[in-house]
Amino acid sequence: VESVDERHRHRYEVNPLYIDAFEQAGLKFVGRSDDNERMEILELESKF
Repeated sequence: VESVDERHRHRYEVNPLYIDAFEQAGLKFVGRSDDNERMEILELESKF
């Protein structure tokens, strides 16, 4: 899927200063806002 348009309501955000550290620890940000500034969807690596 190239694009998903979905409305959601929350005020949780990831501090951009920590994105690299989270990704190095195995958290993958797989969905970002159209302006590429906000992380919208994430996945956690698993061995299962």
